[in-house]
Amino acid sequence: MTFAYSQIELYVDSEDKVLTLIIEHPDFFYTVLNDINDQIEGGTGFSVISCNAKLISFAKQATMITEFVPFEMNRKELISKLYAHLKKCSVNEDMFIRTNEMLSATERYISELAQYAEGEFVTDEICDVTPLLKMFGLKFVDSYDTLEEKLLEFFLAMTEYAGKTVFICVNLRSCLSLQKAEKLFESVIEHEIPLLCIESSDKGKTRFEKRVVIDDDLCVI
Repeated sequence: MTFAYSQIELYVDSEDKVLTLIIEHPDFFYTVLNDINDQIEGGTGFSVISCNAKLISFAKQATMITEFVPFEMNRKELISKLYAHLKKCSVNEDMFIRTNEMLSATERYISELAQYAEGEFVTDEICDVTPLLKMFGLKFVDSYDTLEEKLLEFFLAMTEYAGKTVFICVNLRSCLSLQKAEKLFESVIEHEIPLLCIESSDKGKTRFEKRVVIDDDLCVI
């Protein structure tokens, strides 16, 4: 993974490690984060990320995490993608007949139940399993004891279901000790997950990261 920022002619290659940018200048720290966020929301900017010599679309492929307490595993974007995946699975060769039988039985049950109430009623047609998934609140298990476990599972789920291929964590090291950061970074590398950490101060270097420091004078070290 490579990261570039044209305004200060910054270009760095992660060398297949976790890439950490330590930005000591507060205003520039904000500028870079705002630039990345604007691109994630569909705008333009000066930050560029590439993986395997291919440019990454921030809007389609990148996720930026700025809040770790509490850390929300079951984000709306992820759950929506999970439901879309299961909707497709519900009409595959193995599930098609069972899905239709279940939906028909559900509609019959609601119609029969409505007979116990006074009045005339109508229901929305159930065309797929999505309403049932929402009704039962299907979601990912979020009972991991440590932040590093939660993050790894989140990265894997977002990669599998939401098509996200790059993750950007802001001041993650304020929430992880050196030992826990090493554990997470090692797992991220094993799973070939591109991870960019942007920090406002130096929290110590792990064995699994490539670091670049941008000091208060905007000099790249």
